[in-house]
Amino acid sequence: MSPWEHLFASAAAATLLVQLWHRPELRSGRLAWAGLVALLPIFFWPLPIAVDEFVTGKEGVIEVFTSGVLGALLVRAWQQRQPWVGAGAALLLLEELDYGQWIFAVATPQSLLDAGSRSGNLNSHNLPGMEVLWRMGPLLLCVALALRERWPPHWEARAVAARLPRLHVDFVMGSFILLLSGLATLIVTSDQHMDESGELAAAVLVALCWRAREDPGCSTPR
Repeated sequence: MSPWEHLFASAAAATLLVQLWHRPELRSGRLAWAGLVALLPIFFWPLPIAVDEFVTGKEGVIEVFTSGVLGALLVRAWQQRQPWVGAGAALLLLEELDYGQWIFAVATPQSLLDAGSRSGNLNSHNLPGMEVLWRMGPLLLCVALALRERWPPHWEARAVAARLPRLHVDFVMGSFILLLSGLATLIVTSDQHMDESGELAAAVLVALCWRAREDPGCSTPR
């Protein structure tokens, strides 16, 4: 998939997801969705290499939907005036799109190449060491937000003042499911496949758990 195809497909996915945001079908199955998405490469692994690469490879369908979910979160954050969700989604989306490197024809800084970037693109999540930080940092932060009801009162008061978002407590269990599903994907396929599907699964879980707290009607069932 070419960069422009990737961009337009991501925008289309984001538009579709925003339109589906309040569909009742998305009120349940948060944990199942997260686990299934993280396992997607396993289902495509036996197929011809060209099909597998188109779906699970770099700039493939899975990465398109990751950008689409982040784009939908960005739109919903603007609509709900939730700056922290918007800032997080924007930063992750910029990383996914390599900060528009191919649009503006910007060369990758030599410092990134010297640091051992796996992709050779203008991003930091493919650097040694930063990979773990980009995976675990946002995940642990979201776990903390999902446990806000257990925070001390003075912490919660500051969180309210800072307009920090809330996530459904299902995110905690969902994180363990993501880790286990990611491990299974790594064993059966490859590290790159695990990265792509894990990023999408994490974005989906964040979206569904934030939506659950945003919409009281879907805050109970899983």
